[in-house]
Amino acid sequence: MKDIRDAEEAYKTVNGKYAGNFESLIQFIDTGSYTITTQKDSSFMRFDRAYGIDMQQDTVIIDTLGTVKVKDSLFKNSDRYKTMMNVPYAQNNEKFELKADIIDKSGYKAPVFEAKVKKDVVLYDQPKDLVDREKAHQSVEEVNGDEIKVGSLTDVSTNGNWPPIYDRKDN
Repeated sequence: MKDIRDAEEAYKTVNGKYAGNFESLIQFIDTGSYTITTQKDSSFMRFDRAYGIDMQQDTVIIDTLGTVKVKDSLFKNSDRYKTMMNVPYAQNNEKFELKADIIDKSGYKAPVFEAKVKKDVVLYDQPKDLVDREKAHQSVEEVNGDEIKVGSLTDVSTNGNWPPIYDRKDN
């Protein structure tokens, strides 16, 4: 799910919105590129007719340095992105559900996405009473609710509903 989130964030950076399906997301990773730019603040003097003197004008100079392939940036030498839609170890080869939309937040049109899977799919080999208890459990250190998800179709968020400790980078 972290790969899905990273790929969606890259897609939004380049396209201004999120991908609503895995085919578009995978094609983007295969062919997409980031544009690398540098930005410098600058100023110059310009004659102002109203005041009859030279006045300082502030400006921003943006310079394009080149491009970097999204695939190389996110996945290096791995092709795991081609199977990121598959739920790992799922009994019946289930796939994550992916949706994207644009929501209105106080007059601002915000792109959003959500990828999710029911806990029943992930915990298929566990006793039903334990799965029911897991779905009802509410805690800061647990995955709350009856599904595991990243993003939201109602809030502007790319967070997962898992504990923050799972997001730590390994050195």
